[in-house]
Amino acid sequence: MEVNWAQVLFNSAVTASLYLIGAVGLTLTYGLSRFPNFAHAEFIALGAYIGYFVAGQLGVGPAGALIVAFLCTGVVGF
Repeated sequence: MEVNWAQVLFNSAVTASLYLIGAVGLTLTYGLSRFPNFAHAEFIALGAYIGYFVAGQLGVGPAGALIVAFLCTGVVGF
């Protein structure tokens, strides 16, 4: 079995960037209010579920699913 190291590196960078975004949000919230607000994880998970549903079940492309997930999660959070 051949391993495509470029793809492994790219997938690792994408996963790391998602963790980084969540960690920065938690750090900023805790640093300003001195209270950990774990709702960031809820909105990240909600956006992931919406994006998966839109891309997988409705057949929208990745860019469209990202936009729909962003808008839907923003509406829920507002």
